[in-house]
Amino acid sequence: MNRTVNAYLRDNWEEIRSDLALNGEHEGKIAARNAVGQGYYNPGMYGAGPRSSTFGVTSMAKIRIKVVPGSDPPIPFIVTTFPSGT
Repeated sequence: MNRTVNAYLRDNWEEIRSDLALNGEHEGKIAARNAVGQGYYNPGMYGAGPRSSTFGVTSMAKIRIKVVPGSDPPIPFIVTTFPSGT
């Protein structure tokens, strides 16, 4: 996961920097070329069928970055990064 996040930061730094300067935060979706996480999901969620747990491996993740409040110069920090099925 560390390599995937570092690659995302490197490849999207201009957009991240712009979002942090304008909004103070950045939210992004990572689509890696390799598996970044695993877990269970419910294919019957939102009323589409019966509840069941299905194991899955994902190559997608979500990331949220914010600026440390009151820091001078502004210091970005990663709030959350986690595998995502969407």
